[in-house]
Amino acid sequence: MNSDFKTCFENMKKPWSVMFYRLVGEQLSPITNSKILDFGSGLGFTANYLAKNNDVVAIEPHAFRRGSFS
Repeated sequence: MNSDFKTCFENMKKPWSVMFYRLVGEQLSPITNSKILDFGSGLGFTANYLAKNNDVVAIEPHAFRRGSFS
């Protein structure tokens, strides 16, 4: 597992991160039947949440760094 990915994933388990995503989820839950661009989507947690009731395109520019896919 990539060390950046592992660090980010481990941070998702910390209380402040859980609280953040709960707050984000509460604010975004009323959005339905919309077209959404999630630019800077990171690991895609928010995009996946929104994709349940919307048409979502998620882009993470850092994923396109040279050598990222090798």
